[in-house]
Amino acid sequence: MFKKYSQEELKFLNSSDIIQVASSIGIELEPAVDRHGSQRAKGTNGKLSLNSLMNRFWDFERETGGYPIDFLMTWGGKTFTESVQYLQENDFSKNTSTPNRSKQTFERKPFVYDFQISPDKSNLKNYLVNERKVSSKLVDKLLQARLIDQDVRGNILFHYKKGRKVVGAAKNGTYIKYDENGKKITFKGIAPNSEPHFGFHFSFGKPTKLYIQEAPIDAFSFFTLNPNARRDVMYGSTIGVKHETVANFVKYAQSNGYTDIVRDGIFIGTDNDFAGIKFWSHYAKINTFTEAGNHYPKKVPEFFNIKSLFRNNIPDFYSVPKEIMSMYQESMESLGAHFDLKPLLAVHKYETNFSFEKRLANEDGYFKFFGERPQKEPTHVSIEEMREMIHSFVSSYVENGQDLAKTIYNPVFKGRENENFVAIAKELGIEYQDKLVVKNREEIVKDWNDDLQKKVQQINTPVINVSNTKELGHALENFDYNQIAKQDLKAAGITNRAEAMAFTPSPEAEMSL
Repeated sequence: MFKKYSQEELKFLNSSDIIQVASSIGIELEPAVDRHGSQRAKGTNGKLSLNSLMNRFWDFERETGGYPIDFLMTWGGKTFTESVQYLQENDFSKNTSTPNRSKQTFERKPFVYDFQISPDKSNLKNYLVNERKVSSKLVDKLLQARLIDQDVRGNILFHYKKGRKVVGAAKNGTYIKYDENGKKITFKGIAPNSEPHFGFHFSFGKPTKLYIQEAPIDAFSFFTLNPNARRDVMYGSTIGVKHETVANFVKYAQSNGYTDIVRDGIFIGTDNDFAGIKFWSHYAKINTFTEAGNHYPKKVPEFFNIKSLFRNNIPDFYSVPKEIMSMYQESMESLGAHFDLKPLLAVHKYETNFSFEKRLANEDGYFKFFGERPQKEPTHVSIEEMREMIHSFVSSYVENGQDLAKTIYNPVFKGRENENFVAIAKELGIEYQDKLVVKNREEIVKDWNDDLQKKVQQINTPVINVSNTKELGHALENFDYNQIAKQDLKAAGITNRAEAMAFTPSPEAEMSL
C-alpha cells in the first residue's frame, strides 16, 4: 500500500538543506562556488552540482535535477517512500530560501548579446567541415543567416533566434583536447541568461516535420547525410534532453504561421545512450496511448495527442550487440525452447540499453532483470554476470508461458509503471520484426555525427589539412559530400543526377524562422 503525502508535506521536506542531505550520504563539495552559487561534488568528475541558494542539485550526466527528495532518489539509491522517510527521520536544517522564496528572487535577467565576433571564420569552418565532416554548403548558409558565428576566442556560437532577435546561445570550442581515455573533448557551454526551454534551430521551406537532436552538430550531421530531409523541414537542438524545448519549438513555428509543422511527424534523434533512450521512452509512451485512441493522461500540449506523432530517429536504435544476441540464443537453446526473442530484446533495450552497467534507460525508472535504482556510481557487470542475468530472464519467460507482461511485472512499482513499460516494450518488439539489426558493439554509433564520421571514413574522403585561409576556403568550397548520400539516394529510389538534384532546396525554400 502506497502512502499519499500532501503537497504541503512534500514542500516542507524539500526545504531540508540539500548540502546537509548530501553530506549525510557521504557527498562532499569542492570549495569553489561559481557565479550561479553552485558547487561541484568531489569525486564525481564534475557531473554533480549542488546549489545552496536554490536548494537544488543538477546531474549533468543524467540531465536531471531537483530538490532533496529527487536528490536522494537519484544519488542516494532510495525509492520515493524511502527518501521521504529519510528526510522525516533526520533533523536537517530547513533552507528557507527555497522552495518558498519569492518570485522576485527567481526573476531571470534578460539575455545580453555581448560576444566579440571575429571577422575570421576559418576556425569555425575548419572544425565543422574538416573535423566534424559537416556539409560546407550548410555551414555557409548558417553563417549567412547569422544562425552561427565565431567569437574572438575561436568558439562557435549557435544562436537561439526568434525572428531576427537572438534570445540565447550555445557555445562549442574548436580547440581539441584529450581526456584520460584518449577521447577528443572540446569546451561546451550555454551563454548566461539564455532563454530557458528553447534552443538552436533552423528551417528550410514551409516545415511539415520537425527533427530533434541534442546538439546542433548532430542536426548538421543528419542534414548532411540525408538529402531527402532538407525540404520543408525544421531542425531543433534541445542542447541536452529537455521535453519542454520540443514543445516550445512547435509552438514557436506555429506562432510564425507554420501550422503544418507536425503534419509529417516529430522525429526524435537523440543520442543512442542512457539519457537519449530515456528521453525517447517518454514519446514512445505517448504513442502507445494515441495509437489506442486515448489521450496521454499527464499534462502535455494538445498537439502531442495526435496519433503516432513521434517517430524514432535515434541512430542505431534498432541495433543489438552481437554478443548480447548470442547470449540470448545460447540460453534459449539450453532450455530446449524455441521462440521469438525480439520481445525480450525490447525489454533489455529499454531497461539498460544492453549496457554492462545497471543504469536505467527508461523514463519510469523501471527495472527487474538488468537494472537497479540510481546509484552514485552504477554497478558494472561482467560478461559472465550478464550471461546469468539473461538466462534468468529467458528462464522466467519460459516459466511464465511466454507471457511478457507477467514475466516483467515488478511488485516494487505501482501498476502504472509496469503497464507503461510493458506497452513500450511490446511496441518496440513489433518494430524489431522489420528493423532489428545485429552488429558488433563497436560498430554501433552513439550519435549522428559518429554516423557521419564513419561514412566519410568508409568512402575514404581525403581530409583537408591546410592552415592558409584562402586554401582552406577553396578546399571547403570543393569538398564533395554527395557521395556520402549515395546509399540514402539509392534507398529512396533515386538513380540519376536529375532526380538527386530534386532533393536540393529550391530558391524559394531558403532558410527561414
